[in-house]
Amino acid sequence: MKFIETLFLGILIACTALIVQVFITIIAELFFRTDITFQYLPTDSIWHIGFIMIIAAAIEEGLRYLIIKKRTSQHINNNLSIFIHGSLLGIGFASFEMLLASLSQTISTSDIPMIISVFTIHITLSIFLLYFIKPKNQIIAELPFLFISIIFHTLSNLALFYFFL
Repeated sequence: MKFIETLFLGILIACTALIVQVFITIIAELFFRTDITFQYLPTDSIWHIGFIMIIAAAIEEGLRYLIIKKRTSQHINNNLSIFIHGSLLGIGFASFEMLLASLSQTISTSDIPMIISVFTIHITLSIFLLYFIKPKNQIIAELPFLFISIIFHTLSNLALFYFFL
């Protein structure tokens, strides 16, 4: 039962990240008159796209950290459980992202490398954070691992963006 819960927690993280990202986009457009979407993609600079990717990665990894810290890490007792729970958490997250992608565009066989990359990123980062995040650790001691996760996620998103889109 804990495994199914972990899978659905991954989906929950992705849903929550989407809601937070949409909320931040609305706030940015209403109060700051700033477009932080990819609406004007051909004219967007690398800095604009990088900034959006950092925000998205920080939201996703921050939520992943919270779920791992408060819920998932309680089920961890050895390296095998880190691998299993991390994989399930990442699969849940990536599955929801792929569901959203399939609703907005058709997915073909040429998209398989991108799909594999998205699953690999989310599974790897979930296992990474599960390995280092413990329920009784101080949050300050874990921040470097969260920061590394955000950087890796941002770089991965930029690579996916430039190589697959």
